[in-house]
Amino acid sequence: MAVIKDLLRLQTDIAVTAGEIALSRLTRKRLLRKIPRGEGQLVMLLPGYMAGDDSMNWLRDVLRDAGFDAHCWGLGQNRGFQGESGEAHVEEMTARIIEKVRKISGASGAKVALVGQSLGGLYSRETAMRYPDEIDRVITLGSPTIHPYISDDQNSFVTRIASRKAEAGFRFSITGKQGFLHWGARQPELPMVAIWSPIDAVVFSQSARIPDYIVQLSQAPAIRENLRLVCSHSGMAFNEAVVTAVADRLAEPVDQWQAFDAVKYFPRWSIELVEQAFGNRLFHEFIYADWRQEVVRPRPEIRDIEDDQPLLLKRLRRDHNDFYQLYAMIEESLADGSFDEESDYLLLADVARFMTDYLDRCHHPLEEFVFQEVLKFHPESAHSLEALEREHSKIAKHGALLLQQVENACDPGIKGRPDRLLVRWRKFCETLRSHVELEETVLFPQAMTHIPARAWTIVQRDWNLREDSAESPLSDVGVGEEFRHLFEYLSYVANRDRRPEGFGDNRVLGRYLDSVVFLSEKLDGALERRQSSSN
Repeated sequence: MAVIKDLLRLQTDIAVTAGEIALSRLTRKRLLRKIPRGEGQLVMLLPGYMAGDDSMNWLRDVLRDAGFDAHCWGLGQNRGFQGESGEAHVEEMTARIIEKVRKISGASGAKVALVGQSLGGLYSRETAMRYPDEIDRVITLGSPTIHPYISDDQNSFVTRIASRKAEAGFRFSITGKQGFLHWGARQPELPMVAIWSPIDAVVFSQSARIPDYIVQLSQAPAIRENLRLVCSHSGMAFNEAVVTAVADRLAEPVDQWQAFDAVKYFPRWSIELVEQAFGNRLFHEFIYADWRQEVVRPRPEIRDIEDDQPLLLKRLRRDHNDFYQLYAMIEESLADGSFDEESDYLLLADVARFMTDYLDRCHHPLEEFVFQEVLKFHPESAHSLEALEREHSKIAKHGALLLQQVENACDPGIKGRPDRLLVRWRKFCETLRSHVELEETVLFPQAMTHIPARAWTIVQRDWNLREDSAESPLSDVGVGEEFRHLFEYLSYVANRDRRPEGFGDNRVLGRYLDSVVFLSEKLDGALERRQSSSN
């Protein structure tokens, strides 16, 4: 059923693309009058899957007329992933792309900007990651990420076609344990702009847009920016709004980077019309700014975390909520019988690593630190600390056994038995759940009772001075490369079932306002042509 639905979506996308291509021929002169002028910046355009240079020729010609030195990639049709290993394929493709970049750069050695459509954008990201000193910036147009254990963030009909054309199994073989994600917030130190569409029928927005936490943490010169524009997937390189945004971002100086401001390109009377109809605040919120669909990973309220609790206890209880969420996520997969692919074992492996690594390195030391402070005010609680340390030792033992079995299950050369792995997983979770219940019902109330309120500030200060006081790697501020896949997957799971509910939803209103502005621009263009013809 999902394949049929995605096929219908693809047909709609193709129809919209045809309209965008037709409009591009009618609006080219007006487009060239309003887009920023280049100063000879070198640009290389990379086509999408199963497309070639002809799909980027129109964009190339517009950019050249606007003053940019734009070139197509010259590597023929983009045939997608080939061979037995996705990582080896990407290595080969990036090596071929950088050769073309060096030819474009020539004797000047100037850096080249990469603009990639769909799969071409993935190649652009990976090329710049490997050769950052030769790339000026990267702009992706509806380009996917490939997560190790997410399989439904692109059109399922397209991925089936791609898997049949690839020489090896598509999903797991092209990703491996690392996948191909957006860049982090700090490396490489050059700008990346992701242009995505809420109506893209091939690469869904969760995959095409840079995660918000990366955008928020980024700063010059490692700039990360999302641009939401309403367009088809296949017609992005012909869409007037997309081409305008591409030219704007290519012309923006890296050392004086300012966020994209779409209002510069809106007819003044259309702005006034929408402001009168919907109000100035709404117009600014949904049209002026870089509109963002907030992606929030809500924590399940397994335990009420009261505002007046000490910060250290809040942190421990939030960790407990994370453990419950991870447990529930795996159990849900097991219950519906879908836990049978290698990507599922990669997910379980990351969950097991987090639960064992973070528990041993940060969470359990914090618990023991808090109860050592309890002993200062209530020495009779020594037995509680001893029980806590025994529990931690028991959990560490079960965690080590679980991690060994899950690593074996992920190793193609070791045929571990899934039934034994799942028994070990449930044994570990049973031990951890029992431990959490003891802390929530007995130990945490003891800490609240025996440590005076005025002493918690000192306790917090002393903990912050320790080396093992790092934030959870599943928090916005603590996330690192080691558990980035897991953090982004939790955001994905929390938001994949969210749908607009009526006109009041931000996403629906945003699309409606986009349509108003689009139609007003067309009307403005018609009025200009009528006025010029009458003169």
